[in-house]
Amino acid sequence: MRRGFTVLELLVVSAMLVLLTVALAGSLTMSLRYADRLETARVAETEGFSFEERMRALLQTAYLSPTPDDPTTFFVGGSALENVGDSSSIVFTGVGSRLPANYLDTDATFEELNEIYGPQGGVRETQIGTTAIGATTLEGAFLREQTPPDGDPTQGGTEKLLDSTIASLRFEFFDGTNWTTEWDTRTITGRFLPFYIRVAYTRTGDDGEERTFLVRLPYSEVAYLDYLAATGGQQ
Repeated sequence: MRRGFTVLELLVVSAMLVLLTVALAGSLTMSLRYADRLETARVAETEGFSFEERMRALLQTAYLSPTPDDPTTFFVGGSALENVGDSSSIVFTGVGSRLPANYLDTDATFEELNEIYGPQGGVRETQIGTTAIGATTLEGAFLREQTPPDGDPTQGGTEKLLDSTIASLRFEFFDGTNWTTEWDTRTITGRFLPFYIRVAYTRTGDDGEERTFLVRLPYSEVAYLDYLAATGGQQ
C-alpha cells in the first residue's frame, strides 16, 4: 500500500522552501546592491578622470610673453588673486585652443563666426575655481575665459560651470625648490611659471576624500634637473 506524506513532513518541506526562498532573495538583493555600488563607483571614477583630463588640458596651455613685465600675460593663484583670496582659484594667460571643426567648415563671414564662437586662437585668459565671478546659485568648479586677455585677472569674458560635482578645489605650485600655495607673476622675481601644479579636489558624495594629481607646465622655464635635485625624484 502506498504511504502518503504526513502533515509533519509537509511542514518540514514548506519550511525548507521558505528558508531557501529567503536565502535566494537575500542573495539577489545583495547582488543588486553590489552592482549598484559598482556602477556608482564606475561613474564617479569616470567623472573624476574626465575632470582631471580637462584640468590638465587647460593648465598646460599656461603661457607668459617673453617680453619682460608684459602686463597682458600673467599667472596668479592663491591669496594673491584679489577677487578670491584663497587657494581655491587660479587665473592665467595661455595659448589659444585649437579651432573647432564647425568654425572651419562653414561659409559664415568672420564677423558672424566671431559673434557665434567668440574670438579664436591667440592668447586666452583662463580662470578656474569654486568661486563664481558672476552672480549664480550654482555650486561646483567654474571656468571663465576671455580672448584676448585685457590685463585684468579679476574679470571679463564668459563664465560657465565646469563641473557641478566638485565640492572643494585647491592649487599648489612648485618653484623648482619648494611647494607654495601662492603665485603671482606680476610681483615674483624673475617672472616665470611654476614647474608643476598640484591640484587637490573633493567631489560631492565622496565623504570628503581628497584626490590629488600633478600637472607639469610645458612652458615653464624651471629646469627639470632642478626639480629632481629638489625632490629626490619624488613627485
